[in-house]
Amino acid sequence: MKLNQNKIHSEIKVQCDNLNMSYLSKLPSITIPTLFGIGVVWIGTRLIKNEQRLKERMLELKLQHGRNSLKGI
Repeated sequence: MKLNQNKIHSEIKVQCDNLNMSYLSKLPSITIPTLFGIGVVWIGTRLIKNEQRLKERMLELKLQHGRNSLKGI
């Protein structure tokens, strides 16, 4: 009886080890594209925010330039 229990226990352990290894081998195939996608989204967000800031700054400069040109009149 004891021998049979040890055999079952060792078989279960082997199956668990195989399951863990298969999970770990699949992990990079999931995480690498995910991290790449997150990076692309982050860069896109930064570009959009910078574009909005540049438009605001350009408007400020145009307004300042208009004020300066009216001072000479």
